[in-house]
Formats: sequence, C-alpha cells, structure tokens
Amino acid sequence: MMRYIPFFILILLVGSLQCKLDRVQDFVPAASISIAPENHNGVNDYIQFYSNAESFATSYFWEFGDGDTSSLELPLKAYTKGGTYTVALTIDANWGKSYTVTKDIFIDPFKNKMVPLTGGTFTMGCNPAIDGNCDADSEYPRHEVTVSDFSMGRTEVTQGEWEAVMGNNPSFYSGCAICPVESVSWTDIQTFLDTLNRLSGYTYYLPSEAQWEYAARAGDTTVVYAGSNFLDSVGWFENPTGNPEIVASKTPNAWGLYDMSGNVSELCADDFHSNFDGAPTDGSAWIDAPNPTGDCSMRGGSFTDFEGDCRVSARFGFGKIEPAGFVGFRLAWSP
Repeated sequence: MMRYIPFFILILLVGSLQCKLDRVQDFVPAASISIAPENHNGVNDYIQFYSNAESFATSYFWEFGDGDTSSLELPLKAYTKGGTYTVALTIDANWGKSYTVTKDIFIDPFKNKMVPLTGGTFTMGCNPAIDGNCDADSEYPRHEVTVSDFSMGRTEVTQGEWEAVMGNNPSFYSGCAICPVESVSWTDIQTFLDTLNRLSGYTYYLPSEAQWEYAARAGDTTVVYAGSNFLDSVGWFENPTGNPEIVASKTPNAWGLYDMSGNVSELCADDFHSNFDGAPTDGSAWIDAPNPTGDCSMRGGSFTDFEGDCRVSARFGFGKIEPAGFVGFRLAWSP
C-alpha cells in the first residue's frame, strides 16, 4: 500500500501545477499609460511614455495617433503638430494573451510660439510728428501706460491651430493651415480660449489694447507700422490676391512678432471706446459692464485695408458677435 503514495503525490502535484497554469493562461495581462511631463506639453517637446505593464509582458506596441509607432517599453516621443492624440498601447504575454489600453493627450500648438516680453512704460496713441495722419476722435489723448511682463503670440492664430483645439475650421478663406484663421467673432474666441485653457492647463487670453500696441511698437517710437516705416516690408495690405497670406511671410518687428500690421485685423479684449479719455494706465483691458453684443477693439489693419489703417496707433471698433473674413486674433499670456 505504501509504495503507491509517491505516485499519488506526483499526480496531486501535476494536477495542482496544471490548474495554476490554466489560471495563468486565462489571465489577461494589464497595463496603463502615463506620461512625463503629465501636462503642458507643446509641439517638439519630448514626452516620456510609460507602460506600467505587468512584469510578465513580453512585447509592446505603441501607436501614437500621428502615424508613428514604437516597440520599446518606454519610448520617448515628440509631436510636430498640436492637437489631441489618442495613444494606444498593446502588450502581449508569452501564453498568447494580449491587452490594449488607450490614453488621450493634448499637444499645445501655442506653448512654444509665445514670445516673452519685458514690461515697461510707453506713450500710447498717435504722434502726428511720426504718423502724419492721426484720427483725432479715436487715437487721442496720448497717454503713458505701464505694462507688466507678458508673452505675445509670434503670429496670428492660424487655421491649423484653431482646428487643433476646436476640431473645425470656420475660415471663409479656408484650405491654408498656416494662414490666419478668420471669420471668427469675439464671442467665438471666448469659446476657443475656454477650450484651449482647459486642455493646455495654461491661461491664454486676448491681449488688451495697451499690450497689443506696446508689443507692436517693440520699444521703437519712430516707426509708423509694426517694425518699419515701410508697410510693404512688414505687412500685407491692399492685397491684390484678395485673401489673407501665410503668416510670418514678411519681416517681423524688433521683438520677433509677425504681421502686427496687415494680413488680418486683430481683436483685443477691450470694449471699444471712442477715445482714450479715462483709459487705464496699467496695461489692463478697458472693459465696461459686461456687454456680449457690444463692440470690441480691433487693431493692426488687414489685407483689405489702406496703409493708414495698418498704423500701430490706428484703432477701430467691431461688433463682438460679428465674424468677418478680414478679422482674426493673436494670443497673450502672463507669467
């Protein structure tokens, strides 16, 4: 009787191991995606991807949502365009089971296009000795304004950048990802800003009139246009093609900002006031009691305008709910 015991024990051991193997083979490997930095990733920033996979994973296959793939466990990746990307990771185990997990990440199209500007004091308004032709009703009185440090978008917001945030292109002159977005109203821009700030974790905003003029002048009190006394070198105006042009295709001003004169007119945060009587002197936006259907300030002139409308001191009012094919905007942020 005793001589059958080892054989019986062997059967028990084999049966137990088989049960454990069956349970392992039925088990699906798991993983989760994390990235570093977790937030504030911009175009051309390198992102470290982590699989957080179970130790028995045998292979990894990453799909980054832009056509790139990797078989590394911990790939390093940079995106060349902004937008929301769905990243997928598939892991395999040596018993033939696989698992796929996804994660949406947002690549900020503006983070690395903002130009830091040191604040300072400047004289806002038209100087007839320089501009020659001032609009006495809207460009006076000249007054000193002190602006704090802030950053300004190197270019006007493009169609491609708008689409990366909103998933659509409202432009009348569509089909050019690196041309300014236009046909967007001031109220449309508020929705854009809300969406961008939620996705990016930053606080972008429309510049105030004072910030806009300070940036356009770039510390130079002798120029009529943003970067030159000769508009043709820095801006698109009276454009014979009848449409906006590719951003940054003219010469920038001294602070590296493009198209602040011409191309598309740029909306600001301020309500429009007929003159500067009572205007803030701290660089903040001049906003009355909230009026979502009133007029906002518009600066810079556009491809449809004559030279005089593209002066850095020229200013106009434009309805907040009115889109137009010659109107766009650029972004600001503060530290």
